[in-house]
Amino acid sequence: MAFSSGSACVLTFISGNFDGADAWVRAYVASGRWWLEGSRANKQLEVRARCINNLSFMTTEYSWNQNDGQPILLGSFVGLSCGFTFMQGNFKGGGESVQIYPAGVDWYLGGDSQQNDVAAKARCFPVPWSLSASASLPQGG
Repeated sequence: MAFSSGSACVLTFISGNFDGADAWVRAYVASGRWWLEGSRANKQLEVRARCINNLSFMTTEYSWNQNDGQPILLGSFVGLSCGFTFMQGNFKGGGESVQIYPAGVDWYLGGDSQQNDVAAKARCFPVPWSLSASASLPQGG
């Protein structure tokens, strides 16, 4: 999707049948580039991502899963924005969610689940920023 130096890529759209640990999507860095990938076990999967360029830095990747119980503090990020880099789980009804949200001057990563294997990862980066390329995996990709 983009070179990893000076850029960050985050998930912008996720659709499909998420029914356990083998149902996942991610934007990740390997060999100096950002990549978009999804579980091949999920034939109804559709995911899109957006890359942000000209970044002076991005945070490490933070992780949350339903066994954490509490949201994960991403930090006091005045002037930063955050986005998902990974989502997985058994999303079967109204009780499952993952979210990135502000509270005061802090960003948090958390969620809820009445099922199993629900997890998410996120990164934060400074704003303002310029948008770069976007990518998608079509359904059945």
